[in-house]
Amino acid sequence: MLIAFDVGNSTVDCGLFDGELLLATWRYELDRRRTAEAYRAMLSNSLSEQGLQPPKCGIAASVAVGVSDVLAASTESLWGVPLVIVNNAGEIGIDVHVSTPERVGIDRLLSAAEGYRITGGATVVADLGTAITVDLVSSEGIFLGGTITAGLRQTSKALAIGTSLLPEADIRRPESVLGKSTLECIRAGVVYGAAGAVDRLASELVKEAGGTAEVLLTGGDAQLLSPFLSVRHSVENALVLRGLNRVFQSGQ
Repeated sequence: MLIAFDVGNSTVDCGLFDGELLLATWRYELDRRRTAEAYRAMLSNSLSEQGLQPPKCGIAASVAVGVSDVLAASTESLWGVPLVIVNNAGEIGIDVHVSTPERVGIDRLLSAAEGYRITGGATVVADLGTAITVDLVSSEGIFLGGTITAGLRQTSKALAIGTSLLPEADIRRPESVLGKSTLECIRAGVVYGAAGAVDRLASELVKEAGGTAEVLLTGGDAQLLSPFLSVRHSVENALVLRGLNRVFQSGQ
């Protein structure tokens, strides 16, 4: 049994694997002040509530500085499980052809590598989280780069911070593109706007790949945004967690 942690900018996604089988996933809101003792209690409760057996090993990737060390202390004290921390492309086994490969988010590389494994060819991976990243992997499995823009909730938050009268809207599926109240207008603008951005970015990257790349959607807002997209795509849940599991299994 393996526990995997995908530490993002806003959440900590957790997954428990038995071999290649993903048994369960759950999520915590990210709090950089949270201690190892607090994570220990949360993890114990999460497994107990779902009737899951404790893991025998663990692996993590993080874009939030210091959080993986706190998680490592919690898994070691709770289960005696050391946590493998994935930091670079070499550990994932993907070639990265960009100007500063060491600065590409580890989550982007894990999603890209796992997306390529699924399709077996040129792949565009759109990861919809705090940020929306849309990246291209070549038909040879090389990470070629991509785009980064604000995620849905970051866009809503930016509107509230940058204006005097607009509230921060809770983001959910809009009933119509034609909002009738301020909150409805913001929801429609954020969701349809993000869908339009992903459509355009994914389509442009498909062109970069010669017109044959498959488009995969993942991340916390993938299910929300999927019905609003025009570009042909499929939704693949937990790509980063699955990528972490594959990295661990390949190292055994």
